[in-house]
Amino acid sequence: KERKSWEEAKRYCQSLSVMPSTLTPVRSKAHYQFLAKLAGKNSYWIGLNNKRNPRDWDYLSGGTSSAPLLSYTNWGKNQPQTRGRRDRRNCVLVNKRRKWKNKSCTKNLKRFICEGVPGQKFSSLQSSPSDQPNRNRGKRRRRYRWSS
Repeated sequence: KERKSWEEAKRYCQSLSVMPSTLTPVRSKAHYQFLAKLAGKNSYWIGLNNKRNPRDWDYLSGGTSSAPLLSYTNWGKNQPQTRGRRDRRNCVLVNKRRKWKNKSCTKNLKRFICEGVPGQKFSSLQSSPSDQPNRNRGKRRRRYRWSS
């Protein structure tokens, strides 16, 4: 729920010591719908950017616009906008209307979603139900414990 610039969010995700993480890519329409439910009515950063080459949008995790990772997009009307080589709107924000906009990577403070990097080794997550009910929903809470 923290608000950070795209650059700060990227560093935050990378700094997580529990597992290697990055700003989330969007792999498919179904994945995008899952992220939308997770974000609720809030706008949020995804890992898509064109910082390396203004003509190519790619994800922090290495997929490029010519690779299958960018097989799904949801750009807003007249997006992405670029105004030449000096344009600094190199990072992608999912706005409240669930459309993608390219924005400055350093100016806008927005929420973000980190995702574990596939193929990386990390501690496994084990869950065990708690006996205490969740007061908000009447369901059992889960406790999570990390082990190596």
